[in-house]
Amino acid sequence: MSIAAASSELKVVIVGSNRLELVGMQALLEDSSENTVHMILCDENAPPDIDSFIERNVICLDFDSPGLEPERVTQAVKGRFAETAVVWMSRDQTDRGKFLAIRAGADGFANKARVTDISDAFLAVADDDYHFSPDVLMRYIKHVQLLAPHHPGRSRSLSARENEVLDQVQSGATNKQIAIALSISAETVKVHLRHIRKALGLNSRDC
Repeated sequence: MSIAAASSELKVVIVGSNRLELVGMQALLEDSSENTVHMILCDENAPPDIDSFIERNVICLDFDSPGLEPERVTQAVKGRFAETAVVWMSRDQTDRGKFLAIRAGADGFANKARVTDISDAFLAVADDDYHFSPDVLMRYIKHVQLLAPHHPGRSRSLSARENEVLDQVQSGATNKQIAIALSISAETVKVHLRHIRKALGLNSRDC
């Protein structure tokens, strides 16, 4: 399924310092004339102008580019364009900096080494969903829970159903698979995931 099929009016901007990788990304996303994909080259001395993200549905940023600080850029975008999805892509699959971006409100991460993961990320965020690998998400949740004693205002317990959803996420299940397993709708799964993120402070700067 193409990204264009998921959202025929998807407006995307891709940002990074490697022209060849950005051109490849642009080719992947421009699978339909109805997709508008804008490319922005930047470096550590010339970070992207937030105004260039106006009226974009999805902003994809290269985690490996100098000058793109995950937490600062994500906060700036979300603060200005709350409805815009922010996806980071990287070949580095460690937790380096990822927690900061997730905490700031990033909607997903894509593995640049896997074209299908990039497509899956855009399909998910275009459908008002999130895209994180289960292992990264669960490590972050554990990270937040370890910090909870120091931030009692962020330590609200999850409901039994929310814990069931988390168990499914940890097993690697997709939203549709979770819905089938728990006999709930896919929309309800999304509501639970949003609630979980809020309850655990996944969009909080100070958790």
